[in-house]
Amino acid sequence: MLLSVGGGLLLYLLVRGEKNQRRVMDRESAERAARRDTDEE
Repeated sequence: MLLSVGGGLLLYLLVRGEKNQRRVMDRESAERAARRDTDEE
């Protein structure tokens, strides 16, 4: 039981830590970044 509770808590902390490292960008920058991720013209 301790392992399942500890695993859930660890997963929660990892996801929360990843959220805090997000970059915020405006719409134009986001569209440019999204276009660079594809091979389409």
